[in-house]
Amino acid sequence: MVDQPSLSPISVPTFWTGQTTHFIGLSLLLLLSWIAWQFIGNPSPVLFWIAIAFPIVHQFFVWITWRLKLQSLSATAALTFPVYLTIFMFLLLGCFAGHAGSNGPPKSESTTTVILIRHAERDNFFEITAQGRERAKALIDTVSDMGITAIYSPDLERNLDTVRPLARHLGIDITLTPRIAKQTIDKIVREILTKHTGEVVLLVGNGSGNLRALHHRLGGTGEGPYQYGDLYKYTIPQKGPVILLKSRYGS
Repeated sequence: MVDQPSLSPISVPTFWTGQTTHFIGLSLLLLLSWIAWQFIGNPSPVLFWIAIAFPIVHQFFVWITWRLKLQSLSATAALTFPVYLTIFMFLLLGCFAGHAGSNGPPKSESTTTVILIRHAERDNFFEITAQGRERAKALIDTVSDMGITAIYSPDLERNLDTVRPLARHLGIDITLTPRIAKQTIDKIVREILTKHTGEVVLLVGNGSGNLRALHHRLGGTGEGPYQYGDLYKYTIPQKGPVILLKSRYGS
C-alpha cells in the first residue's frame, strides 16, 4: 500500500500577511498628505480625499485577493507600490495645484490684517476738534494704499468723523458695530476674522480700556493704541503668531 503524502493545512492569511511594505508605504503616504496640508495650503476637498483613499482602497484589495486565494491576480503583482505611489503623488499634487490655481496663493487667502486706531482728538462735548479733523485727513495719506476693504466703527460721531474722510476716499461704506465694550469685543473681532478673511480691515475704537481689550483680543500684549495718532497693524494668519507693527499718523 502506497503511503499518501500528508497535506499540511493551509493557513488563511491575515490582513497584514506579507504586507509590511504596503503598511510602511501607506504610513508614509498619510504622513506626506499631512505635511502637504500643513505647508502647501488647503486643497480641493474632492481630489484630496480621492488621493487619501487611493492607497487605502488598494490595501484592502490586496487583502481580499489573498483571502480568496487569487494570488495570481493579486494587486501586489498587478500594481506595485512604486506605481500607486506615482498615482498618489499625481492626485495629491494635482489637487493642491488646482486649488492654488483657482484661488490664488494660500498665504494671501489665510492672512487677515486689522488696523486699529483710536478716534481723533475730541472736545468736552465728545465732538472731534479742528486738530482731530486734520488728523482724520492725515489718516487718508497713511493707509489709503494698504488695500483696506472694510471700515468698522461704533455709531459714535467722534469715531465716524475720524473715518468718514477715508471711507469717502476709498468708496467704502462704514460698517457700524455695537458700542465697543468688553462684552461685545469677541463678537466684533470674530465677525471681522470670519467675514473678511484675507482682507485688510480698519477698526476705530474708544478709550484706553476698550482699546486695550481689543488689542489683547487681536493678539497684542501691553497697552493698545491709546494715544491720538497711534496706529497698530495686526497681521493675523490662520496658523502661527500674530505680527504687530506699531506706527503713528498725523502730526
